[in-house]
Amino acid sequence: MRAKSALLAVTGAVLALGLTGRGSDSGPKPGPESERAAADAYVAALNAEDTKALIALAPPGNDAGAEAAEKVERLGGRGLRLQSVEVQLDFGPDAASARLVTAAGNGSVHEERIVLTRIDGRWYITLGQNPDATNGKTPSTTQKPTP
Repeated sequence: MRAKSALLAVTGAVLALGLTGRGSDSGPKPGPESERAAADAYVAALNAEDTKALIALAPPGNDAGAEAAEKVERLGGRGLRLQSVEVQLDFGPDAASARLVTAAGNGSVHEERIVLTRIDGRWYITLGQNPDATNGKTPSTTQKPTP
């Protein structure tokens, strides 16, 4: 009888975890695993006119809502197909730019450069700004030096 009660308790706990979203599934989704995967997800979000999916491609903590909405408004729903993706690692292994050439459903060709950043091994498209970011650096001045 004791074994049956223990089995029921374990089964109940497993079901409870399943119904509550399995814990870590409710947090932010990690970015794509590669620069190309990030470019593919970017074009898919534009084609679907999915502002939320585009925001999810921004680095964690970035306020990308306005920029994502503008991109969806300008480029969304056009049936874009990636023709080429050229990735360059510009400033080390965690910063890249990608030149995307896409063809729209109407045959028009569009070229765009996106900037990507790698955080914890995942790639994000730099959309928006992180309002809480502090890098500990003092901004430079734009004043003329004194003679």
